[in-house]
Amino acid sequence: MKFNTSGRETCKVSTDRVGLAAGSGSPPRRAPNPPSDGHPLPTTLKLRQHEVQVVSGPGGGCLAAAWTDDTMLEGIDGWTCGYSVSLDSGRSWSAPLFHKRRDFAATGNPTIAVDRRGVVFAVSMSVQADYSSGVLELSHSTDAGRTWSPWRVIASKRNGIPDRPKLAVSSNGELNLVFANVELTGRKLPALKSTIQALRSTDRGQTWSELRTISFGECRSGWFVNGYQGPAILAAANSVLLISWADYYGNRVQFSSSHNSGADFKLPVPVRLRTLPGAGVITWLLGLTFGTPATELAMDTTGRNIVISVHEAHGIGNVILVGSQDGGQNWSRLAQLSRCGTNASLCFDSTGRLHAIWTELCRQRVDTRYAVSDDSGRNFAPSVSLAGGCALAALPKSDTERLECKAALGSYQSLVIAGNGKACAVWVDLRCGLTRPLLYQSIWQI
Repeated sequence: MKFNTSGRETCKVSTDRVGLAAGSGSPPRRAPNPPSDGHPLPTTLKLRQHEVQVVSGPGGGCLAAAWTDDTMLEGIDGWTCGYSVSLDSGRSWSAPLFHKRRDFAATGNPTIAVDRRGVVFAVSMSVQADYSSGVLELSHSTDAGRTWSPWRVIASKRNGIPDRPKLAVSSNGELNLVFANVELTGRKLPALKSTIQALRSTDRGQTWSELRTISFGECRSGWFVNGYQGPAILAAANSVLLISWADYYGNRVQFSSSHNSGADFKLPVPVRLRTLPGAGVITWLLGLTFGTPATELAMDTTGRNIVISVHEAHGIGNVILVGSQDGGQNWSRLAQLSRCGTNASLCFDSTGRLHAIWTELCRQRVDTRYAVSDDSGRNFAPSVSLAGGCALAALPKSDTERLECKAALGSYQSLVIAGNGKACAVWVDLRCGLTRPLLYQSIWQI
């Protein structure tokens, strides 16, 4: 989030909640009617939460959630990962598993996946604050989160960190993990460089392949970081994997796919992001500016329509969509979900409708918005609130509060549609203030 010296937000307020493509035809169907307000996740929590992911499992009612739970009111020393499982579509959850590596400054950026047998796999990231080292660890549960295996290191970095991991289970049961490999350069500018790396396990996490870099070529920004950030991974049918990421500072989105469960990936397809209307000089020079970009992926059941969202990972700004109608060969700009948003999450339902949620902060009011598109993200029905119609937020005034606000506005919130046709949204709710986030959920029939 960007603030001026008076502490007021400087993000541009959108005049409409969801951008509509010019020349749209008939209006889209009315969106499903979710509850007007969510409620806190019914499981044991600590002080505050951010960086959320929820996934579905077999049987329709199986959900698994992961989040960063912060046990302190400032700094990153209190960051720990939490994981919980529900077998009844979110009405009740298992007692959470909490994991914190005491030999690292922060444990966060959790990711979670469920295979077709119902085995839940959890990954955590632990890093030093100066980016000098970091590890990724794996645990799994075969009994819906009641017990968990010991944590094991599956990736270790020196002179860098494995940032923002994302885990997926392919249709043949193999595990695939992707992350941003952020390394120190030893120079003042750029201080860091980042590549996108992947690894896979063919034996349910017992052993893992060597790390592979899938972001070919060096992306030079000339600013603080060279390279790429914000990876997302999606497992489709027939052992197909989709991966997206973005250039630092938001000049391009990259898309790649694998048709053999991650054994090989195709060369990335670059998707140019054109500058938004009304952008300033710096934005014009950099392209579409996302200082630390994050992407999310969705694909319909036909495999032809793919949508990628791009937004700022720790700040308020533009949330845009790019899409492909031919399985990822050609791409175009779609809707702009928000000019003062972040944390978009996307999901297609079985009928081909695209569902989206995102956080929005306009005129000091914070909200979690939800909208549906009948044409794969080109046009959306008017968005509705999932968080009780938004709340007036007291903007942070001190440097410490600003840092904590950025932590609260993490890279994740999640929307998933389970096999029983129910949508589950889990998000960081900020109705109690930008520095006092809560973990909320809402479930409805689509």
